[in-house]
Amino acid sequence: MAKVLLDGTFSSHPVHNAFFHVVLIENRGLCYKKLKSPPPPLLSSGTCELAQLVDSNQYDQYECLEANDIVGCQCMRDPIPSQQLLQEKSLTSSGSDSAEPNVEVSGTGQSAPIPHVAYFCVYSYPLRKQLFSKCMRRKRISVTFSVDSNDNFGDNLKVAQTWCSAIRCMLHGGAQAVSAPSSNGDSECQNGVTEKIPCQVCPLQRKLLVLVNPHSGPGKALRIFQERIVPVLAEAEVSYDLIVTDKAKFAQEHVRSANLNRWTGIVIVSGDGLVYEVINGLMERPDWQLAIQIPIGVIPGGSGNGLAKAIGYASKEPPKTNAKLLAAFNVAKGKTAPMDIVRVVTSKEVVYSFLAIGWGIVADIDIESERLRSLGGTRFTLWAIARIIDLRIYRGRLSYLPVENHIRNSKTLNRTQSTGSEDVTEDHRARLLPSANCPESISGSNDDTVREDKVSVSKNLELASSMEHCNLLQSGEARSLQPKATSVNNESLLPPLNEPVPENWIQNEDDYVLVYAAFQTHISSDALVAPGAALDDGIMWLIILRKGVTRPQLLSFLLALESGNHVGLPFVEMIPVRAFRLEPITKPGYLTVDGEVVDYGPIQAEVLNAIARVMTH
Repeated sequence: MAKVLLDGTFSSHPVHNAFFHVVLIENRGLCYKKLKSPPPPLLSSGTCELAQLVDSNQYDQYECLEANDIVGCQCMRDPIPSQQLLQEKSLTSSGSDSAEPNVEVSGTGQSAPIPHVAYFCVYSYPLRKQLFSKCMRRKRISVTFSVDSNDNFGDNLKVAQTWCSAIRCMLHGGAQAVSAPSSNGDSECQNGVTEKIPCQVCPLQRKLLVLVNPHSGPGKALRIFQERIVPVLAEAEVSYDLIVTDKAKFAQEHVRSANLNRWTGIVIVSGDGLVYEVINGLMERPDWQLAIQIPIGVIPGGSGNGLAKAIGYASKEPPKTNAKLLAAFNVAKGKTAPMDIVRVVTSKEVVYSFLAIGWGIVADIDIESERLRSLGGTRFTLWAIARIIDLRIYRGRLSYLPVENHIRNSKTLNRTQSTGSEDVTEDHRARLLPSANCPESISGSNDDTVREDKVSVSKNLELASSMEHCNLLQSGEARSLQPKATSVNNESLLPPLNEPVPENWIQNEDDYVLVYAAFQTHISSDALVAPGAALDDGIMWLIILRKGVTRPQLLSFLLALESGNHVGLPFVEMIPVRAFRLEPITKPGYLTVDGEVVDYGPIQAEVLNAIARVMTH
């Protein structure tokens, strides 16, 4: 059975002589079917029988825009050509603190508008097969319906607004109680009973902080945002404040001190370097427990773009999906998924990582290829060739706490033996993160893998209240929330760097070509390093290549990274761990955290399970 929220018959735009039966179905979307002949006048206005349970099979022959694919709905007086509408909205979105109006009355379409006609347009990005190809990719689809059964614009507009309001509220999991206008334009149906959509309060309009690094990768991030992302945000009626970074650490400093109550999320248009700055800026705040929960959207605009690719992979998007369009779609949908953060300790600092920690050939390629940054992702390929020719061997001591009882697969784990180590207890996350006096705490149980963004009226007020309560910048209580000040005795898996690791850790001193700890499936758009990883599984994957690997084997390893087939190579070790310590003996060299160079020396890390949020669909 299906619950029909709204039911009506409309003509389409721009072909006014084509009529469609249109239904809005709860938890499914907007379905429509072309009618063979024009309907009677009384049935062409959107007259509704609301909240009716019907057999869902009767709509099998209808075209359907699935709710999961719809980003927004707008009603208007004159159907402005799509590109012009998006340009006008993009000009107003970044500079206005107020919500966009529901009705656009300033359009200048190519043909003269019909004075009394109202329109509503639905924007969707479904997966579709490509022409002459079996590959699926997201494609923009918009449908516009005309409401013209009444003699005046105001009555027709009420019908269009009813549909727009119901569609918006269906997308965000709540809605206003909306009257369904009848054929004569009032709010009573033909049986004389006022019908209303049963729902709750509509969510507040979302407003985002957008951070763009214009120098990231090939230097096209700002252009990507303006040309590819702004139109999708306009369709979803998402406003934003745009900040273009002008120096290193600018984003980190900004989010560390900014009033985050102004925004419902942070969008990063750059490579993974700017994500690293934002994560660390949030974790350096006195109210970090709440700040780290603000949803983060990632638009690929750099060279690597590992996190953006990992988010798409986690949502089971086809591999050929346009990465920038998918990222814009994720931001527009406003849903979130939990993500692990890794606490990294060196002899000089504590930093927070979301992607990977590297030592050996991959770190060398990442850092030494910086001189070829203008080439984008091609720089990694060119420098990999150089490093294979001039192969380096590093000696070091590697210690780790493996994941006990992890499902072992010959294709994802090689040369790893079962150990007697103790697994991490379920309350480790709660013990690791210090308690707070804030009304909302992140030390509770994990959320669902994907959940609706908290942008309802009540949730926004609750978040604002919590953030204000925790904004104790000058107090000792606030400073005690800082993870960097947390003691590492019983609350952490990590001992101090100058003390031995626990006895239940495995320890090896050896010669290595590569030691790499990956937390996401991808470290770049074309490197599937840990196919078994998940955004919030609480696991780091150690990828190890030891001395003795030949240059042809190393080449096969690097070539197999794109498909993830390296996990089946006999000379590759992949070990799921909860914590690890690496002590380099060979000097000099590079140690990287999310592609950023850190102090070369002892380094250790552990997982903070599912404390961050990333935007997805």
